[in-house]
Amino acid sequence: MNRWLVVFAALLFIASDLVFAASLQWAPALIIVFGVTLSAALVSTRASAGKALFLDAPIDARLLAICLALATTILLFGGETHLFYPNSDWLIRDAVLGDLTQRQAPIYYSYRGVEYFLRAPLGMYLLPAAAGKLLGVQGAHVALLAQNTLLCGIVFYIVGSLAGGWRLALLIAVFSGLDILPALYDQFLRAPGVVRPDLELWKYSSTVTQLFWAPNHALPGFFFAALCLLAPREEVDIAFLGVMFAALLMWSPLAVLPGLVYMPLLAWPVRVKLLTSKRLWLGVLAATGFLPIAYYLTIDASSLSHGMSTLNPWLYALFIVVEIPHAFVLFWLWDRVARPLQGLLIASIVILLALPLFNFGPLNDLEMRASIAPLFILAFVFADVALKLRPDETWAKKAVFWIVSLGAFTPGLELKNVLIQPSFAVSSCDLLTASLQLDPRGVPTNYIARVEAAPAGLMGAARNPASNLGSKPCWPDHPLRALMPPLPRE
Repeated sequence: MNRWLVVFAALLFIASDLVFAASLQWAPALIIVFGVTLSAALVSTRASAGKALFLDAPIDARLLAICLALATTILLFGGETHLFYPNSDWLIRDAVLGDLTQRQAPIYYSYRGVEYFLRAPLGMYLLPAAAGKLLGVQGAHVALLAQNTLLCGIVFYIVGSLAGGWRLALLIAVFSGLDILPALYDQFLRAPGVVRPDLELWKYSSTVTQLFWAPNHALPGFFFAALCLLAPREEVDIAFLGVMFAALLMWSPLAVLPGLVYMPLLAWPVRVKLLTSKRLWLGVLAATGFLPIAYYLTIDASSLSHGMSTLNPWLYALFIVVEIPHAFVLFWLWDRVARPLQGLLIASIVILLALPLFNFGPLNDLEMRASIAPLFILAFVFADVALKLRPDETWAKKAVFWIVSLGAFTPGLELKNVLIQPSFAVSSCDLLTASLQLDPRGVPTNYIARVEAAPAGLMGAARNPASNLGSKPCWPDHPLRALMPPLPRE
């Protein structure tokens, strides 16, 4: 049954929290084990005695195979296993996976007299690193591909099963804003030497871009969005959503942040029943088991840049038109939007309208990560409406055609960038050396935190000596090796 695919994906996410617990002292570790155990029991049992049309249906083997193949193709081209050229973000992710594979957590670093420890959402790396302790670093990368393919493929399968089959899954895979427009402006209209506003700091990424550059954020965001799409059909309940919200913090707290809007919205129609729901209160109890993880992720977080953004109103309006034109089409065809999804869609669009007003983290991580789930929901509804248009709806079909066609420029450009560069070997550099190789101005505060900022009863004792700055440059066979700055001095 489809139920076991959803449960399998949920348990795969939750298992990462269990691995992480081993790096903590016994008291917080036991709290996490309690939360993991109760959460696993909740997601594995039925929310109600009624029949769930999707969850109780038999697995569509053909659709599942197509979705897994689609996921594998995207992730391989995205650089996983280094079969194809990995983008620059993988240089750091390789180092994190290598550290977790070759050393025993918790992992400590020392630089210029300051002690640091690895403090980051590590969910994507933990199970592959555990496999890598038996199979080596290369085996860890293969395990990472297998894990991510299963999770991504299952998400594509869920949405394809809900509406549109493989065609809807493909439309979601190529979903993008009209990023071709600023690219054409740069190429043909912008005068030499004229600097345009840096839209990179507030840009909504395509599905392919998310999976190429940030699968550790994309996969939990996609899965949580898929669960939210199941909730109005009463396939999953608020208890399921709540425990997954808590469990996915270890993967990406910003990617599931929209859950703070979605869960109250989805709970409102059944608010009276919730007060006497045993599953809800068990879910609340299970979610408290992930509090040590939430606390761990906030250690020394004040070192990250944050605040309100100052935006030109005209530039903001242009950004919205370029990045989410799908929303305007859906308002035009509002009567075609499935009624149970209308509230979820409005909430998603409101979130997407609000995110550019805030700034948090390097390169505004808040805007890039918290937009993942709303964009996925927008993509699903847009694809569902697009596939159901009648042949005589000429103008609507033209609008959909041009949005999809022009949007395909972005995943096409990502693919071109991969294919024109040769790949390179997985590096053995640790995170400290790799990050300072890329940016010698300072340590990466979004990945490591000062030991002195951590409470005494949380992190486990060091099982390996603290890692120091390496003496050899990383990635000797990287095609852009000559352009990288030299390592700073200790």
